[in-house]
Amino acid sequence: MAAVRGERAPGAVPADVRQRAPTGREGRPLPGGGPGGDPGLHLLRRRRSTLGSRLAASIVQRWFGAPGQDPLLVLQRASGERPEAAEALAAFLDTNSLEPLHRYLRDSGLDDTEARSRAAAIDAFVLGVSTRRRVLRSELGDPADLQTWLRTTIQRLADG
Repeated sequence: MAAVRGERAPGAVPADVRQRAPTGREGRPLPGGGPGGDPGLHLLRRRRSTLGSRLAASIVQRWFGAPGQDPLLVLQRASGERPEAAEALAAFLDTNSLEPLHRYLRDSGLDDTEARSRAAAIDAFVLGVSTRRRVLRSELGDPADLQTWLRTTIQRLADG
């Protein structure tokens, strides 16, 4: 059976996915298509009380607004079958999601242990939702409803 041009076998990781997934114009990590600089800080420059709203808006925009295939989603799908994809995804998420969120929460007044715990909870929640709704291909649903639910849940996790 001949492969259709541009299609990959399930779980296959494109050769250039490590370059495409985590980098922007200058080769710096850009989670969710944010501006350059320290990864993720464009979402973390305001008060903790609006964190859920800002992260939810960014997530929904990425999941619904990005044309073409999301390279992070490619890595996430491939990570179940390919150890190198799982390692690349874990390293990317640790560097560009978990650690900036941990620092932000710590800098917002939480002690280091509590900040790390809340950051890990938010990270696990978002990755779980992404797995359920995008990797397992459940229906994403209405963008506004999804954003409201994400906003509320992320904010509860951030507030403890």
